[in-house]
Amino acid sequence: MHAQPEERRLLLECFALVIQSVVESVLGRELDEALVTFEYEQPPYHQVYPQYLHSPIKFSQPESAIFLPAGLARASNASGEPESYALAQEMCRKLLDQVPPASLSMTDRVRRLLLSQPAGTVTEVDIARALFVSKRTLARRLEKEGSSYRGIREGVLSELAARHLRESDLSVEAVAALLGYHDTANFRRAFRRWFHITPSAFRRQVDG
Repeated sequence: MHAQPEERRLLLECFALVIQSVVESVLGRELDEALVTFEYEQPPYHQVYPQYLHSPIKFSQPESAIFLPAGLARASNASGEPESYALAQEMCRKLLDQVPPASLSMTDRVRRLLLSQPAGTVTEVDIARALFVSKRTLARRLEKEGSSYRGIREGVLSELAARHLRESDLSVEAVAALLGYHDTANFRRAFRRWFHITPSAFRRQVDG
């Protein structure tokens, strides 16, 4: 079933924000040299777009796309140690593949946004802004679906933590850092809350 025009516009807006966020996480700065084009006509609230999208925007174009300067391909990754970051991206990609791309539920939209950005780098307010709603509206819509921002975030972090410990040789400290925990002790407490076992014991069970 095809999405209605309003739903398609929302999905395209979210997609543009996700791409921008991913590129900015690599650059370590705002992306202002791209060109964002949308196939739909200029919406009534077009004046708020520059608050969220940092590059020039054009409406009523042949296609919806983000055009990036070729020179960005040579930009260094400002997000940290390349191998660990690449592994983290792959873990997120695997989880993203499990989220129905055509789903229009607010729960799935929040989940996709969280998985599309480095763990621990966005807040509930950031997610609400990316979806063009207030924090209160986001909470209300998630509650109607029987979920919450905290619950979705905890679910994403616990899945990523388990995958890292099962599928990589990274230390517990490295996994904690990748998931945005500056204090490994906090990560260990969270992991015990999720799985009722320590990260080290979890890994031993997997290896055994």
